Amino acid sequence: MLLLSSRPRICDLGRSSRSGQLRACAHLMSDEPELGRISSQKRPLGVTLIGILWLVRGVLSVVTGALTVAAVAVASIIELAPTLEPLVRITEQFAGLSGIFTVFVGVLQLLLASGLLHGRYLAWLVTLVLEVVRAVVSVLTLPRAPFLDLLQILISAITIAYLLQPRVKAFFKRKLPPPP
Repeated sequence: MLLLSSRPRICDLGRSSRSGQLRACAHLMSDEPELGRISSQKRPLGVTLIGILWLVRGVLSVVTGALTVAAVAVASIIELAPTLEPLVRITEQFAGLSGIFTVFVGVLQLLLASGLLHGRYLAWLVTLVLEVVRAVVSVLTLPRAPFLDLLQILISAITIAYLLQPRVKAFFKRKLPPPP
């Protein structure tokens, strides 16, 4: 025997009979996502690939930045810096700051990758903005490295076009379940 409480439930939709409650709650077991309800939509493959790309970028940035900071630290430990010209010391300090900044950017890229892989709307939006910026910068620097810039423009255009597809947008705009 199925026992249902007489207290109204969220999925009750105002029905008070037992059969009314069961029918009203049937939408929670449905596989079809409905507007305004929690969706169990699977992550599209392209989103996974874009997330992995950002993950790789983040790991490479963190490693590169950490190695730069380590190289500057080693150079200062073995006391090469005092014997160098002032301009070289400034360059060394800039390299250290650049390494720290690169680690910071890498951590942000890892957070962005995590957000994409978990379907967070903010990660989708930030990715779109960053890809537009990357495409514009590549257009502006096209004469400097034509092949690499054209490749970057192509990657950015494909990423933007993919992220703007209705199915992909729906994945990022779905309602997420509340945290436990």
